[in-house]
Amino acid sequence: MANISTSDITGLSLENWDLLYRPVSEYLQGVGRFKQPVTIKADIKFKRVLRTLHDNQIHHVYIVDDDNKATGVVSVSDVLLYFRNQQ
Repeated sequence: MANISTSDITGLSLENWDLLYRPVSEYLQGVGRFKQPVTIKADIKFKRVLRTLHDNQIHHVYIVDDDNKATGVVSVSDVLLYFRNQQ
């Protein structure tokens, strides 16, 4: 499991342009942006999700089941929408 976003193209240059024709995992490694995704279980309290996003300085945290398969994702945008809708 990996995440790719628009900020991942910042490492792209003429010297490594050929990475565009490689699998995503190779591209991310080639531009030095591959990171192991941060995961949580679905039964984690929302407070812990916020702490995980903050402590890891990330924008997404993946929800996984007991087999470590992704079942969902929580993003900073989701958090902001949640609080906006609480008003």
